[in-house]
Amino acid sequence: ECEEMNRILRTMEEEITSAGIVPSPKAENVEVPPLEVIESKLRDMEVEVENIKASQTLFEKNHNALEEQALVLEMGKKFYSKMGGEGMGASSETATDRELMSLSEF
Repeated sequence: ECEEMNRILRTMEEEITSAGIVPSPKAENVEVPPLEVIESKLRDMEVEVENIKASQTLFEKNHNALEEQALVLEMGKKFYSKMGGEGMGASSETATDRELMSLSEF
């Protein structure tokens, strides 16, 4: 069990350091909670950090996918514009937008 707590503490230290968080100075008269309470809180915090990291990864993937989709749609619009000639009317542009969006995965 000590090895597990040591692993969790190392992981938390790495996360804190990588986030650039500076610990506050040590307080002199702080009552230390029982070891069981500390263990429980550390385990909860580890799970929370893992969930946050997973969410961040998912958000980054979604953001990248949306940026890629916007670029593809813009390129498609330019392509349709060139293929359709210079004088595309508003209704033609709307139809093109609908067609491009129907090809989209979102």
